[in-house]
Amino acid sequence: MTPARRLAVRLGLDGNALRRRTDRIASCGAAVLLVAFLAGAPLLSVAGGGWTAHALAAQQRAGRGQHQVTAVLVQNAPYTVSAGWVVGSWAVARWTAPAGHHHIGLVEAMGATPAGTRVRIWVDAAGRVSEPPLSHPAVAVLVGGAMAAAPVMLAITLLGVAFIGRRLLDRQRLAAWETDWNAVGPQWTRQFRARG
Repeated sequence: MTPARRLAVRLGLDGNALRRRTDRIASCGAAVLLVAFLAGAPLLSVAGGGWTAHALAAQQRAGRGQHQVTAVLVQNAPYTVSAGWVVGSWAVARWTAPAGHHHIGLVEAMGATPAGTRVRIWVDAAGRVSEPPLSHPAVAVLVGGAMAAAPVMLAITLLGVAFIGRRLLDRQRLAAWETDWNAVGPQWTRQFRARG
């Protein structure tokens, strides 16, 4: 059997008279879902990457008012251990905002850091502690992740649709088999009893 003939049989396009209507629907549904994935995956990948890049660019523009300043710890940073590693903790510190105003607040420092230690922090224009701006490599990683995740999410969605469709078709098949058996079963039972 040639590969093209094998594929036609697999897809239910071989003209087999014994193939049920539900079999043809399942074959067509599988082909439609495959085409939807092959057409949609690249489009969603580009769209997801573009949307993420746009959102991150807006975040970077908003972060242009951020500045890195030096804060001095006013108290010792608590000693915090997680899974055997000393991790960062929050401690009170003071710093001067870019506009010259003095601030006191909580900053993140390595656990067990003594008071008087200088810690570099990021602040906004008003001097409030903020997250550091995203670097270009971090943006590239996030955009690449979005581009990779979009086809995976599409595949999961289409597999869910395929599973639900298969369940519905199986219910129809079982109902049809039960109807056919109710029509034929009593005749076979009578013939079986007559024989023996």
